[in-house]
Amino acid sequence: MSIILLDDNLLKHIYSYLKLCDKPAFSLTNRKLHTIFYHYPLFDTIFRINHHNGYIKQHFLFRNIVNITVTSTIVDNKYLNMFGNLRYLDVSQVEFPSLKKVQNLVNHLPRSVINVIVMDDSVKELFKLGANFYQRTFHLKISKKRPPGNDLNVTGSSKRLRTPSPVCHIADKKLEECLLHRSRLKYACLCPEDFIPAGIFQKFPQLRNNNYTAAIDTVPIFDQGTMNKVSVATMEAASQKLKDMLVHSVVQTQSNHWIFVTQVEVYYHDKEIDDVAQVDEKNEYTDTLTVKMEKRQEGRGSWYELCFWCQRFEIVATGGLCNHENGSRDKLDAFLGVTIPSFIGKDSNPIFFSPNTPVQTVSCIRMLRNYKKEASLKKLCFKSSFFLDMDFTTPDQLNLYEEKEPNNGFISVCSKLINLAVYYHLNEEEYQGLENLLIKFEYWKSLGFEDAVSKDEMMSRLDHFKRTIKRGLSISKRLLVELVLTKQLNLNASILMTLYNGLIYPRVKSINKKRVKKMQEQLL
Repeated sequence: MSIILLDDNLLKHIYSYLKLCDKPAFSLTNRKLHTIFYHYPLFDTIFRINHHNGYIKQHFLFRNIVNITVTSTIVDNKYLNMFGNLRYLDVSQVEFPSLKKVQNLVNHLPRSVINVIVMDDSVKELFKLGANFYQRTFHLKISKKRPPGNDLNVTGSSKRLRTPSPVCHIADKKLEECLLHRSRLKYACLCPEDFIPAGIFQKFPQLRNNNYTAAIDTVPIFDQGTMNKVSVATMEAASQKLKDMLVHSVVQTQSNHWIFVTQVEVYYHDKEIDDVAQVDEKNEYTDTLTVKMEKRQEGRGSWYELCFWCQRFEIVATGGLCNHENGSRDKLDAFLGVTIPSFIGKDSNPIFFSPNTPVQTVSCIRMLRNYKKEASLKKLCFKSSFFLDMDFTTPDQLNLYEEKEPNNGFISVCSKLINLAVYYHLNEEEYQGLENLLIKFEYWKSLGFEDAVSKDEMMSRLDHFKRTIKRGLSISKRLLVELVLTKQLNLNASILMTLYNGLIYPRVKSINKKRVKKMQEQLL
């Protein structure tokens, strides 16, 4: 037996009957499986009539209803708590304009609801997000309405359905992703606060004062000629505006993974202005600020980067906080360097939220391997002052000699040498200072000598290492000792890159790892 509420006349007949019956609820339900068609205005009328007359008959009338088919947009979900035994909910006839509407419905559904039937894949994904938000579990099914022309004919045979091709399956999946992304974009514009992870502000209450805006189809106002030929000053001014939008920004993916950006590096794709940037002629530049998860590969290694693009600007996130891989929304993790967690990098359709109020930052040089290029010393790396005070930033690789760490002898000398070389301050007097640093930590013991020996003996041992398989020291350390002892003034880019790759880069990775671990301990 089904109770169908479709119009006011039927509603009046039902209530006329209810007033005449001694126990109308049991007369109608009789503990059987019932289906009721939920139409909001009519339910609102039932609710108001019963309360106006002092009755609570709706609680009896709907007590045994286990199946509801929704026939109109649910304006108010407060009546759903009347269905204490509800098991099945059919919303296949309703379009949901935003995730907020779905979340509101899920929040008011009785805990007894198990099965939900929806219109299409996009609504199904919205219900998954809503269920995850309120920690609910549903068996979601897409409505399978019979296609037109598929009814039984006079002979009783049915029309044969074609097997869908793999291409159609892929296209349908892509269409489903696009529809869900479109819904998320609309919801992000209306309610950006629902996308900002609360865990960050619980750990760092000082950051709560900032509000966010979804940066969708955002076109930063630069000089009109930025897409074509610009000056260095224009590029640097635009970089300042971009860093105001990106430092402390939030990026959220379609699977609700997120990254809170704490530092960025800016590159401009024009070799005449920024000869450090890796320009690809296949790149298509647009005025709109966009965000992408890009996979990089070098040799056998691969990693993911979080990149922002705007006109010819490429901005790479080099530090930040993120959600933990176990899927918990409030459990936090951290990273330093260009590599972001792979489970976030593999996700799709990220949405970018920019802080309304720019935060304080500190500018420094970028993390590079070749510092002999003209633009390599430009301070286009921007670090959050808040996290800099917490020692959660990448180190200054050209000033590692200032750090007081154990076993830092060769690293200090190498960092000082590269610093002097790139700033063109290298001379014999500075070389003498570097040699004194080597003597201070007794570098000859690394060459196999017990006591200090002459420079000729040192050079002879270095030549011996070059000719034998057992070399004792790494190539970069041998090169460093040789340069200091021979006092070479003209150091080309190849020599500096060998020193950097062999000594500086491993130490930077080690420092980043220690700082990330320290931050992870604070986030627990």
